[in-house]
Amino acid sequence: MSGLLTDEERKLPVRAVNLMDESLETPEVMQDEELIKDLRTALREVRRG
Repeated sequence: MSGLLTDEERKLPVRAVNLMDESLETPEVMQDEELIKDLRTALREVRRG
């Protein structure tokens, strides 16, 4: 099925992970423990595939 995806579509999940990872370092997010927990959970799920 991956043959049906464009190069840009294959790169999208990697970009999303990078953005989630970067957002964990922002002061606004660092102050919201529930948001940090949710982002870390999402990152784990994406990295597992």
